[in-house]
Amino acid sequence: MLLAFLFSFNLSAMSLDVAVSLNGTDQMLMEAGQPADLTVKYTNPATSRPFTMFMKMHAKLQHMVVISRDLTHFAHIHPEWNKRSRQFELKLNSATTDFDNQMLPTAIPFGGEYMVFSEVMAMDGTEHFMQADRFMITADGAPTAQTADTYFPDASMPVVKYYNLDGSEGVEGSALRITLTYDMLDFCNNWFPKFYFDMAEFVDGKYVAATDFTPWLEMGGHAVLLSADDVALKDRRFHHLHAFLPIGTPGEFTFPYDDHLPPLPAGHYKIWSQYLYKGQLVTASFAFEMQIPTFDTKCKSSF
Repeated sequence: MLLAFLFSFNLSAMSLDVAVSLNGTDQMLMEAGQPADLTVKYTNPATSRPFTMFMKMHAKLQHMVVISRDLTHFAHIHPEWNKRSRQFELKLNSATTDFDNQMLPTAIPFGGEYMVFSEVMAMDGTEHFMQADRFMITADGAPTAQTADTYFPDASMPVVKYYNLDGSEGVEGSALRITLTYDMLDFCNNWFPKFYFDMAEFVDGKYVAATDFTPWLEMGGHAVLLSADDVALKDRRFHHLHAFLPIGTPGEFTFPYDDHLPPLPAGHYKIWSQYLYKGQLVTASFAFEMQIPTFDTKCKSSF
């Protein structure tokens, strides 16, 4: 077990031991842009035997998110379960025919440090629980030419970005205009955010509500929220959020923050949201600031 690099975050009373290796070692070093074999093995701490009972969660047995430490790179990938070796396996930076793994060939493209967050739904008899782990990978090679975010606007007011159909960032007049906002909801004991992504497509010289969306990984949209402060891996706030397809307002995806323990503090964050639009996977990223209302919640103010 990689005590120096690996941290588990689980709400269940049960927690599995987990061992991660890269190219057959626990050094977690690789060459940027080159294929590397990643394995994740779970063990029942009560029996010291491999744990093998997992259920699909959003169409996959394991979800894995790779984010560069400077937050300029993001990949949402899915290791495969190997029944014979009784572990999850994945070849980073390799070609794939799995549409849901299309970010795999460029999972770790540049030199530098990468944070990796993994999630599985384990089954213990009739009960099931989520096991969430995180670890670091260091890649040798030339660093990215991208510039880290330095501007974090308060997204309680609309923050607008433009994207091309291939998922790359664009300019006004590009295929998609994506607008991020959030509301703070009064849950009596604390404030909790709800994030809104308004999707508009460029048609006949103007932007109108986008409509050609289909579910991806059994949801209308997926989002990853990460605290932007450069702190130790174990102290990062990481949340995997989900949205249904637009219901009330055309083109609007709503991502509630449903992890009510603990509440989300004010600060700088980055969020990556993903949608299947016209058959293309679009990933939109926003750096933003979240503020907490200065007045008490309705319960606190009643005393």
